Formats: sequence, C-alpha cells, structure tokens
Amino acid sequence: MNDTKSKAIPVGVKDFIELSSTPFYVDKTLFLKKVIDFKYRVTVFTRPDGFGKSTLMSMVKTFFEKTDRDTSIYFRNKKIWQCGEEYTSKQGKYPVIYLDFKNIRGKSWDETLEMFRTLFRQEYRRHIKLAKLKSSGNFSRQCIERMLAEPASQALHEIFIKNLGSLLTDIYGIEPVVIIDSYDTPLKAGATYGYYREVMYFMQNLLSAGLKGIFAHSSYVFVCGELPLLLEDWHGGFDNYIPQTIADNEYGDSFGFTVEEAMDLLTCRGFEDRFDEIRDWYGGYRSCDTEIFNMQSVLCYIASGGVAKVYIQDEFTSICLKELMGSENPFFIEQTAKLIDHEKICVTSSRFSLDEGYEILDYVFPVMTHSGYLTIFEKSCCYDTWEVTVPNKETYEILSFCRNARIPKRSI
Repeated sequence: MNDTKSKAIPVGVKDFIELSSTPFYVDKTLFLKKVIDFKYRVTVFTRPDGFGKSTLMSMVKTFFEKTDRDTSIYFRNKKIWQCGEEYTSKQGKYPVIYLDFKNIRGKSWDETLEMFRTLFRQEYRRHIKLAKLKSSGNFSRQCIERMLAEPASQALHEIFIKNLGSLLTDIYGIEPVVIIDSYDTPLKAGATYGYYREVMYFMQNLLSAGLKGIFAHSSYVFVCGELPLLLEDWHGGFDNYIPQTIADNEYGDSFGFTVEEAMDLLTCRGFEDRFDEIRDWYGGYRSCDTEIFNMQSVLCYIASGGVAKVYIQDEFTSICLKELMGSENPFFIEQTAKLIDHEKICVTSSRFSLDEGYEILDYVFPVMTHSGYLTIFEKSCCYDTWEVTVPNKETYEILSFCRNARIPKRSI
C-alpha cells in the first residue's frame, strides 16, 4: 500500500498500454465483451471530456490489432480474459485503422486540411511498416500515395478510409477494425473559426461515403467524440450506425468511474476518507441507473494531494456558457437561474448542427449536457426530452463564475 501511495497518478495518460501498467488502472476491458456481443457494424460513442473515451479507444486498438508483438500480455490479467475463447480468440487478429482527430483544429480550412493530410500520411506509413511492404500494384495503395503527394486533391483525402480499408483487406485477408477518436474536434473548430461548411462537407464524405464504401471491408467501426453532431445532416450516407450517448443503457458503466471504482482508487491512495468530498465535487452524473464520476477530475484531485477545485477545461463549451450568461433573453435567464438554484430544467436531446443558420443559444443546453456541465436526471415520456440538472460542485462553480460574464451574442 505504501508503495502504491508513492506512485505518480497517471493524469493525462491516454495510452492503454502505459496506463494499464500503473497500479491505478481501472479495468474497463469488459467494454470489449460488450462491443463483441452487440455485433454492431458502426457504433458512435459520445461522452463528456474526461470520461476516458480515448483510453477506451486505445484499448480497443491494442486488443484487436495484429502486430509482430504479443499484445495479449496486456489482457491476460484483465477481466476480458476470463470471458472465454469466444472473446480471447479475437485478440490480435485484425488490422486496425486508427485516426485520432483531437489535434485537428486549425484556424483556417486550409490549415485543417493539411492537418488531416499529415494524420493520414502517418497512419498509412504505420501500416506499410507493420505489413513490411516495399512496393505494390494495388489500386487502393496507388490512390493513397497520390493523395500523399504534393499537391493532392481534397477528393482523394475524402476516400482515404475506404482506400486504406481495401488495401488492408487485400494484405491480411480480413477486414480491418476502424477507430475514429475525437471526431467532433474539427467540427467544433470550424464552428469557432468560420470554416464550418468546408469541414462539414469534408467529414460528410470521409465518414458517410468512406465508411459506407468500407462496409464490405470492415469488421467493426467505432466513432468517438463529445457531441452528437450533424449525423442527421449527412444526406443519409451515414445512417447505418448505432448511437451510444450518456442517456443509453448498454455502456453506462464503461465511461467514467463508477462509485465502486472511485472508492477503490481513493483507497489505493489513502484518500478513502475523502470519498464524500470527491462525490460532491466530481460525481453526480447519471448514465441511466449508474452514478458516474468525471474520471479526469478525480485523478487531478488525487494528484494534487486532495485539492477540490475546478479541473474541467473545454474551450468550445466555455464559449457557449459565456454566451448563455450574457444573454438578455428572459427564457434563458430563467432557465439559468433555475440551474444555479439546483432546480431541474427540460432540454431537447436531439442531435444538433453547428451550421451558420444556428445561434449558440439554440443548442446551448444540449451542448452543456453532452459536455458534462449538466446531467440527465430523468428521461421524459415525451420523445427526445430530458430533465437535466447541475451534477456537482465543479460544474456549479463554473456556472456561478460564468453568470457574471458579459460578451456579445453572436451567430456561428
């Protein structure tokens, strides 16, 4: 126990292999059992920042990907390995296309497109190295190499996933797993810096046309982000997917810490007497019948030696909050006052767009809910309506601070 107390808390560590080697790793490998059991071809996961999305996607990559190393060593002492051969037989058997968009947030569309190209080049070269390929007459590979050449057309970028999936299927004789993490980061950047239409059109083709075309060349597709953006606006090309939000049952305990996980982590660090404080500050989120804690905030609290303060950082939602607090609209003033008074309000939970025809206040409460500033208290019997409230002191402090912010209301 004393040795555990002296170990550094893995704040900010997203890599599954690195994180799972620490004494503070919380075993979430039963997530893998669920995705195998449900057998959905395309699943879109949306959860607030700090709930462990990227770590789970890193775990999925490590589990499924076929490499020249024995990666089963990272799972043999985990819960998934006790589930039987039906699950363990899939470990290390697939090529994996892994694209993380978290850093694709340029201040112009040209800059952002170049960021996409750089990411695609890195992923392509990773696979060429893994497969030890020297040359190929494969048509898909020729298309990818043309895309990576200078200059390259946007159209070739938009079919990168389709071409790489086809290439990997030819190489390995099995369809790849596709993982796209932080899919909404470029969209939020486009809304913030004024190139939303361009990035939306690009993403429409990359995900809609790309994944629709790769259905014959993929085993599983996982798309992960914070906000359930735009999918209904993509002209039906990306309609064969299963959305999994914080309101859905199947993965309620997979993201964030459960009560038991939070208590175990505190006990490892000798902070078990601080549980009530942790719960007041960073718990209170509801994922159906499960209470969830913000994973990143809990780790920051422990790493700080037990300093209870605000650790959430989300630039896009901060803009939304300031717009809300600066609004003169009586409805929003009334709704905000209710939240600060710890009352519940009703919000429409529909997926939303950030297009130029929308104002931030048109979707501010859904954004706040999906971003973790509010939590679902109850699903209404009316379709697509939630009762939401402030979950904890961390988000209450943010709302109270932003109440005094006054900035001009603007359209995106």
